[in-house]
Amino acid sequence: MLIQPDKSALGDGRLDEVESLARLKERNARDAAKNRIPDQDVLENKAAALGMPLQPNELIRRIQRLNPKIIVEPGGVRNAVAVRYPKKDEKGVETKEYVTGFYIDQPMPEFSCVVVDNRGLPLREVRGWRTVIMALIRVKALKPQQVEVVFGRANGQRATLWDKHMQHERK
Repeated sequence: MLIQPDKSALGDGRLDEVESLARLKERNARDAAKNRIPDQDVLENKAAALGMPLQPNELIRRIQRLNPKIIVEPGGVRNAVAVRYPKKDEKGVETKEYVTGFYIDQPMPEFSCVVVDNRGLPLREVRGWRTVIMALIRVKALKPQQVEVVFGRANGQRATLWDKHMQHERK
């Protein structure tokens, strides 16, 4: 949300235009900072997110080998897939629940990162393969122990965030 200059302050001589603009910029920067996401400084580091890249088809092969019930089908966006998992609705009818999705047109970084706008606010996520795995762990489609055997332990700068989330999932 952009804040407009205080016109009453400009017209009566209390503040000149330069001061008013400087205060406006400071206020906008403070407001933008309030909308940052947790751990955003870490998540903006694209180089640290790269880790051990993985081809999307290899990710699909591994997750479906771990659990053949995982469904990977064309997504709603070009060059993307949707990952779904069977779930029974309140009437006991089995449906395919959307879990996550990712692009398949280039290797995936190990960890997700965020792309920010000129004010430092997140615009979009570049999905990492460990983020896909975490989503599948959360819906109980995969178990943390089997993920570690097949994909290995997370290493590098971003491993701390992964380990923090895995601690929560193991409870």
